Amino acid sequence: MKGARKLRELRPRQGNCPWRAFYRQIGQILVIAAIGPEARVDVQEFQRALAAAEQRLEDLED
Repeated sequence: MKGARKLRELRPRQGNCPWRAFYRQIGQILVIAAIGPEARVDVQEFQRALAAAEQRLEDLED
């Protein structure tokens, strides 16, 4: 994803859902750090969700 470091996104319903789950694998565990809208639906909220996910994962790894 553009603008995300080490984040992946889950796309429910094979991408036919306006929501995305942003996650990262830490060891053997997949951690969903945020849920946000698809970028084409709401760019500003998408960026906010990415930032929140990155911050939560950073806090978790510390």
